[in-house]
Amino acid sequence: SRQNQLILGVMGIDVALEDIQKLMPRYSLGANGYMFAIDLNGYVLLHPNLKPQVINFQEPVTLDFLDAELEDENKEEIRRRMIDGMEGHQVIRTLVKSLDE
Repeated sequence: SRQNQLILGVMGIDVALEDIQKLMPRYSLGANGYMFAIDLNGYVLLHPNLKPQVINFQEPVTLDFLDAELEDENKEEIRRRMIDGMEGHQVIRTLVKSLDE
């Protein structure tokens, strides 16, 4: 169980997001389908709407998954389940927020 676990250390490495994308399984998602990834805070790591304007930015981009998508109660549940480390998959139909001004 997670209750009695002891953290002995922390390690980190730099991995380009492009390399992570190459390792992700290829699924047939349809013409407008996409995959995304979030961290343990719900911030987007990979998403079609995450396009930093500066290539070598100093601070990480902090875009919450729910801010990258149109509001939907299913997405709140998906975000919570992902943060809680639950496994599985779910198909959702959505409209993506436009980045046009």
